[in-house]
Amino acid sequence: MMPLAVMIFGFGLAFTTTSMKDAKVLLDKTAYRFISTEDPCHATKTCRIEVNPICKVGSIQLWGKVNETDMQCPVTLYERP
Repeated sequence: MMPLAVMIFGFGLAFTTTSMKDAKVLLDKTAYRFISTEDPCHATKTCRIEVNPICKVGSIQLWGKVNETDMQCPVTLYERP
């Protein structure tokens, strides 16, 4: 009986760990910066949607898109911890 309990606990723990990794990936978003009117959302690096310090490259703030196909970048993004 004990080996069965250990196996069930192990499967549950493995599932929880995988789910936590997937949740963190969902927080990652591509960060964009304004280059010109022809290139208003230039992909720069990966940032997060969770609140941390504002995502920047040097002194330039980076922004995110609501949908990856959008032409505008209005979403505030934050640095990855």
